[in-house]
Amino acid sequence: MPIQAYGWPVALSGRDCIGIAKTGSGKTLAFLLPAMHKIQSWLDEDPGEGGGPLALVVVPTRELAAQIHREAERFSPSGQRACCVYGGTPWEPQAASLEAGVELLVATPGRLAFLMARGGEAAARAAREIAACGSRKQLTEAVAVFERFTATGGRATRHILSTLLNVHVLCGDLPGALGVSQKMQDSNLQLGVVEYTTLLKGHLAYGDLAAAWRLLEEMEAAQRAPDLRTLNTFLRGCVKLGALADAEAVYAKASQWRLEADGATYKILAQVYSQRLKLKALMKLLKDGEGTEALGQLENAAGLNVSIGQVACLLGQRKVALKGITRAEEALAAATESTDFDHLRRQELLREVRMIKKAMKEDFDLMGAFGRLFAVPRRCTDIDTAGRGVLHGEVFKALCQGFGLEECFLRGFGEEEDSRAQLKRCLKGSQLRWKRIFGSDGPVKLEVCSGTGDWVVAQALKDPAANWVASELRYDRVWSIVTKSVFEKCSNLAVLAGDAGSFLKSMIPEGSLSTMCINFPEPPQTTRNVPCKNCSGFLLVGEMGEASCDDAESYLHLLTSEFFIDAHSALVPGGVLTIFSDNQEYMRSLARTIGLLRGPSDLARCFEPLGDVPAEHLETAEEMCGLLICQGCPGEEAGHVVQASSQFDRFFQHGQHLDRFYLAVCKVPME
Repeated sequence: MPIQAYGWPVALSGRDCIGIAKTGSGKTLAFLLPAMHKIQSWLDEDPGEGGGPLALVVVPTRELAAQIHREAERFSPSGQRACCVYGGTPWEPQAASLEAGVELLVATPGRLAFLMARGGEAAARAAREIAACGSRKQLTEAVAVFERFTATGGRATRHILSTLLNVHVLCGDLPGALGVSQKMQDSNLQLGVVEYTTLLKGHLAYGDLAAAWRLLEEMEAAQRAPDLRTLNTFLRGCVKLGALADAEAVYAKASQWRLEADGATYKILAQVYSQRLKLKALMKLLKDGEGTEALGQLENAAGLNVSIGQVACLLGQRKVALKGITRAEEALAAATESTDFDHLRRQELLREVRMIKKAMKEDFDLMGAFGRLFAVPRRCTDIDTAGRGVLHGEVFKALCQGFGLEECFLRGFGEEEDSRAQLKRCLKGSQLRWKRIFGSDGPVKLEVCSGTGDWVVAQALKDPAANWVASELRYDRVWSIVTKSVFEKCSNLAVLAGDAGSFLKSMIPEGSLSTMCINFPEPPQTTRNVPCKNCSGFLLVGEMGEASCDDAESYLHLLTSEFFIDAHSALVPGGVLTIFSDNQEYMRSLARTIGLLRGPSDLARCFEPLGDVPAEHLETAEEMCGLLICQGCPGEEAGHVVQASSQFDRFFQHGQHLDRFYLAVCKVPME
């Protein structure tokens, strides 16, 4: 054929060739046969050169790739192996064929790029090990896997570096993640949408919204258009940080990025409008999503109507609330439960429906709850460690940005001037004034990391003589606590939105808490570090007199020795600290951290075991560094006034990890 007669001599001479010919004119063999001839000559010269690929054919469609592969198999001489890779089918068998060895490869661009980034089986194995370390938050082990791989001659592919980048973010190590991203760029591996989105998640976890916006701008400048995962990551981070105006601003860019909202987008936007008490926006979201697959999901079909019912009820629009709740009940009745998660989520939505229906029959005090809500931005520079610098304006601004306080003013529920005055009364410098907040001198009891508030609201209702405080980092969960306290008329509960460690260090007065409870803290990976003396001068003393400390590899881990030093300062003499968990190993780590803590001037313990513990719990208790890890559920003596399940219990236990452990200690005064 003409294309072959002209093409073969040029290709065989080693020169570049562009050939244009009609369908059926012999183009395939015009390049295949010279390729096979070259492959054979190389194999004859060096039989060990096989395993290649030695020749590559790139085509735009899977159909064309399959057609060329059939011709390659038909004409290839003995000893030459051909392989075809394309998208739309599982990649694992294709990768296995490549690993087995191939001389001629036919590929489509997308699948070729994916498999090249994967870097072969050794690289893929290293990436899997790194990812497994990330799921356990074992940063040191992940870095060690990477270093072993590169030390033995492995090439750091995009897939490996992207996986390592994700582990750094999962472990809260943003500086390390930025270092990996720089390593990628130094290796001429420009960041893709996946890597940008991972870094975006890291910046938002640190509370650095300005850096997140800059990263979006960098993506656009690099022509890496954000995808739906990028959008939802940003929206989710904004909700957690209480940056609701930013969430609306980034969603406004979705059309510019040619993105259509999915079920997750609808769910996040529903949370945004709920926290801002934007009833009209919620109803418009429902209307815009009618008939879409995204709104047909349980979380949105029922969840969005529950949000409408909740906000309408809070705003006193009970007819609208009833209509929303009725639609939610209809959606829940029609929902199918294909998984355990569907069943559990349905039960949670039914709980909310029942709570709202009950609240619609009674009066409640929304502005009173706002008067007991204190929010501090994650990166607020106006709080210093000495506790002198919090500004009322920053707290007020955070309340307006993260919640619906401004909407309350617009609807005449309260006056801005009065809210600002209430803040000034309740804050002396940066210190919270409990009597001004609650109007009584009752004991103050704090739950750290309160989640959605089921447990702490139950305690406050059962213990009206005490003043309870819920502390929660995520603003979306704070809003759940606030709404529960409003609907349950829980006037002896205050809520702190922000980092519990910062609150303990800067805002909670010394010696003002009678009880501190921590329920189901998330366990990080811990490693035993070298002997140290922490920044407060407190010693962590080993059993043989050698100083040591257990520290978490997650940089955002809360329950460090420094946290417990601040907890010691915040508690009254003899005050109780109780930690409740289903994770025995983590409890041992915490017992060691607390048990080895000593005062700055001598070797006296900071905490000692609580004496008032049921005898049956003492019989099976495990001793660790002078403290007791008891099996079972703590009682009133340990701060648990009433046994109450949390959303964590209901969602994540479900017949697994049913054992419970607690550590109850009391403060030893430092002379």
